[in-house]
Amino acid sequence: MKLQIWLSTLIVAINCAMAPNAMAAIVDFQSINNGNNILSSPTDVQGLTFASDHFHIIDTASACSFGGCVTPTNYLALDAPGLGFPVSVTLTGGGIFSVLALDASKMWADSIAAHNGGYDNADFLHLVGNLNGGGVVTHDLQLGFGFSPFTFSDLTNLDSMVISGFVTEGTNNASWAVDNINYLTAAVPEPETYAMMLAGIGMMGFMVRRRKNGQT
Repeated sequence: MKLQIWLSTLIVAINCAMAPNAMAAIVDFQSINNGNNILSSPTDVQGLTFASDHFHIIDTASACSFGGCVTPTNYLALDAPGLGFPVSVTLTGGGIFSVLALDASKMWADSIAAHNGGYDNADFLHLVGNLNGGGVVTHDLQLGFGFSPFTFSDLTNLDSMVISGFVTEGTNNASWAVDNINYLTAAVPEPETYAMMLAGIGMMGFMVRRRKNGQT
């Protein structure tokens, strides 16, 4: 009976270790203040890493030279023309993550001014979630001017996510903005879980030896 109890304890501990706790976070870009400078190297922001040949983290709306920025709050943005490079998103330091929600908008307030400058607003935000183990999940989000929330149930177990914007499907040369990326990452099991598992293994071995020796 004691052996069965300890075996049950061990199974519970292993299950806890194999089902790590989910840790949620939101990237709101408020920690970045770079004067809207062009970013061209991977940038770590609140647990996620963003990479592209050309993107911005807007922190001063008045700094937009034409067309007007969507909002004075900090956010990730990509502006065209010829600069519509997709932005890849990974977990800082590597690992699997899930995206639950984000806010998205066209970048420019004045679409006419933006168009005249060649910096067209995207009509759609294109998301590609690259799944751990292979396969992809895609979403095309219709954009308006002003941030709108979007939620997801299938952007889970991702190695990476790629964000781009398009006016005509199949292109990515358009301007967009993203904020408040809500994501989950798996936490390393707590030390107490490992301690319980090791204690269970040790006790099970001890009980097995006792049974072999004819003890109860």
